[in-house]
Amino acid sequence: MLNRIRRGVPHISQRRANVGHPGWLLLFAALLFAGGCKKNSAPSNPAGEALPPPARAAAPPPKVPAAQATAAPASAPKLDRFEPWLLDKSKDPCVDFYAYTCSKWQNEHPIPTDLSSVGTWTPLYLWNQTILREAMERAAANPNATGPERQVGDYWKSCMNVEERSAHGKQWLSDALKPVDELTRKEDLAKLLAKLHAGLLPAYYADNNQSNTPLLGFGPNQDLEDSSKVVSGFDQAGLSLNSRNYYLNDDEASKKIREEFKKHLVRMFKLAGDSEEQAAREAVAVYAIENELAKAHMNAVDRRDPVKTYHKQSLAEIEASLPSFNMEEYLKVSGAPTPPFYIVATLEFFPALDQQIKTRSLGELKSYLRWWVIKSAANKTTPELEQANFDFFSTTLRGVPKILPQWRRCVGSADRALGEALGQEYVKIAFPPDSKSRTSASWTGWPRRPKSRPSKSWTP
Repeated sequence: MLNRIRRGVPHISQRRANVGHPGWLLLFAALLFAGGCKKNSAPSNPAGEALPPPARAAAPPPKVPAAQATAAPASAPKLDRFEPWLLDKSKDPCVDFYAYTCSKWQNEHPIPTDLSSVGTWTPLYLWNQTILREAMERAAANPNATGPERQVGDYWKSCMNVEERSAHGKQWLSDALKPVDELTRKEDLAKLLAKLHAGLLPAYYADNNQSNTPLLGFGPNQDLEDSSKVVSGFDQAGLSLNSRNYYLNDDEASKKIREEFKKHLVRMFKLAGDSEEQAAREAVAVYAIENELAKAHMNAVDRRDPVKTYHKQSLAEIEASLPSFNMEEYLKVSGAPTPPFYIVATLEFFPALDQQIKTRSLGELKSYLRWWVIKSAANKTTPELEQANFDFFSTTLRGVPKILPQWRRCVGSADRALGEALGQEYVKIAFPPDSKSRTSASWTGWPRRPKSRPSKSWTP
């Protein structure tokens, strides 16, 4: 959005060399500032080269203003707002409005070493995380907590107990891998995948490129022909690197990332307890399967076209394109209803997936699923697995040199897993009971909207 705003500015300046309305200029600057003055350390393209760690350390969080003291702990960062002094008067807004609005802010806000970017929204994000931490600590400290409060407190104590994870994480991972290790024939692959999708590995977690889940994505889709309906849909999936470009592009940066990914696979299998030889063999199988699936993935540009991702198919048609996979069994174990049709995003994907299921050995398919379980469980098992996963997916791919502190990882995890329950505890701190009365009082005396519109017509 910001690039579009920036590119549009010269067209305005061609018509008006001098800014005659400073009030409007300040308004536009405030909107751009609020929308996101931002700096990003991540690669700019899907298969970009990893960036070195930033040379500058993050600035310490500023003290909380007195007005926030009643609602937030003292460690909460300051919430910035737009001020005219933030504008860089040395820049000509008619030449580069973005630099005029954001360059001074950018110079004063280095990218924190544990984030891939920093923007005007970052203080609010950190403020919210601080409040969530306070909520979880209060819940954990209450021995009489019940309901959502107890859920939140138990989650916090479990997540923050790194010693327990270090002692038992490998056993927990072994338990998670057991259903995959016990697979003895390909005919049971559909049943196993349905169980994995219902637990550790989500069945449908879509983004611009794919569903970030093994083999295939399955879940609810808006019916683009009838927006009143939500229907079942299938999506391309199965890639750890999240974009076909990482696997197929021939530039040096992409080649380097592919080599780093192969090393990461071996490292993770070894940390999970496999021998060097077994880890190397499994890594080869995982990469080979994902590379072939990537060839059948629709590219990101075509994925933006709703016509190209909207294909109605019956269950019989889907089964015909994926005969080596027992789709009826998958849907049954998933507990999914039986609709009159499904929406298939990428028609070429299922035949390619079928080829992999049909031609790969049972051992190769198990290695592939073992990898997805290890990757998904890394942040919940041993600290060594969590750090290794961070080193590749955050440092190598996104240029982030330092992992978040444990409390922020736990807050983020709880926010995803316990949304409604954590939200209730958050409200107790961020919006105490007097919030409503203070808000109501602030509106007292404001002119009310007329009950009826003027009857006079302004149409000539």
